[in-house]
Amino acid sequence: MTAEQKKQFDRIDPKSELTGASLGEMYGALKVLCEREAEKALPNRVLTVRPGLIAGEFDPTDRFSYWVMRAAKGGKVLAPGNPHGFVQMIDAQDLAGWLVKMAEENENGTFNAAGKPFDLTFERMLEETRSVSQSDAEFVWAGEEFLKRENVAVWSEMPLYLPESDADWQGFFSANIDKALAKGLKFRALRETIRAVLNWRETNADELKAGISDAREAELLKKWREKV
Repeated sequence: MTAEQKKQFDRIDPKSELTGASLGEMYGALKVLCEREAEKALPNRVLTVRPGLIAGEFDPTDRFSYWVMRAAKGGKVLAPGNPHGFVQMIDAQDLAGWLVKMAEENENGTFNAAGKPFDLTFERMLEETRSVSQSDAEFVWAGEEFLKRENVAVWSEMPLYLPESDADWQGFFSANIDKALAKGLKFRALRETIRAVLNWRETNADELKAGISDAREAELLKKWREKV
């Protein structure tokens, strides 16, 4: 357990009422406590799966969906940070199918179930969305310092973006999935996930839950052009 995790554990009061803010701060520690309680109740019979970012149809967070729909819309797209930085995600259907297989085979143990680490760059993800949607999107990569200075909210305004200089996020997109791969975890092509999201959003007119507003994006693009 890291020093930061230890601090989180020490701060948890089982008698207190969790607020949205405190739940967010202690999310990881609370999940680990749940895993431990399950293992106490069912020793050596618990299947603990730790997915990373989940993408695909019916995603209530719209974190990946934002980029699919923004690229499909075309024009100049504000893209965050380092284009060669890695992202790691898994299609919901791939994850669900593997979970069913693991349950049917009575597997137990702890597994990371995410996309392949150090495989998909942010740039390739966006270029693939442009290709599948056949749009004229032009990605404008704004630097980390600029985004920080302009108070662009990490992860919410710029989904999937984590500043490389922030030590708290280092390693987030590099989960080792060797154990899951050995147990048959497989992945569909990224293009299939993008196409599924596009098809789903065609019948779903709800406002996206993540991503930057058009007005704010236009303002930042203007400032970035003036800077460079």
